[in-house]
Amino acid sequence: MEEDEIMRTAELDETLYDNLDRAIEALDRYWFTGDNVCIEFNGQKLYSLLDDRDSCYKKVTGLNYDDFMRERKDLGKKSRQKEIEAQLAALEKVPEWKQRGYAIIYPQQRKAWDNCIKSRITGIYHGLEIEPALKIMESLAKDSDLKKAFEVYTSSGSSGGGASSIRDIVLNFSEMGTLFYRYSCLKENIEIDKERENLLKDVDDKFQSYQIENEDM
Repeated sequence: MEEDEIMRTAELDETLYDNLDRAIEALDRYWFTGDNVCIEFNGQKLYSLLDDRDSCYKKVTGLNYDDFMRERKDLGKKSRQKEIEAQLAALEKVPEWKQRGYAIIYPQQRKAWDNCIKSRITGIYHGLEIEPALKIMESLAKDSDLKKAFEVYTSSGSSGGGASSIRDIVLNFSEMGTLFYRYSCLKENIEIDKERENLLKDVDDKFQSYQIENEDM
């Protein structure tokens, strides 16, 4: 069949393929059985009797298969390099972060604070949430002003998981952590469910025990 006829008479496979390689595997099966089938993927029409792997990749990505894989590998290397650079930059700030934290948290929290810094640096945000969390904690320790602290929080530009991570650090290490947590959730229209309410109570109880221990010392 001529190309125009193949395109005109191809039967549409309406399966929703979740990636290009699976769509190509299906086209290969149709080609093997001699079936003239078209698959639509990301707005492009791919034909079992016209397209091979290279032409499918060219239609969908603008690159043939080898060039696409080479570029993806290079992007992966660059992404990993950025992660390493972010971790190294964070590691340089560890001594500063420790001392700033020690200055505003209870002595009983120091080991947990050290572990928090370590886990955040090796986490998905590479420690980027530590600095804004510290600034919020410092603001609360200095002024006890939830509005000011929330302005520090919003100025960090964090959102989604990063913002949640900042709130959790403040919650667990600031004496006003539960108050700030409630205030920020209220401002952002975030509902606090029963499980989280229980956690907030546990945090309040923990800080109350720190206060009692330090009064007895």
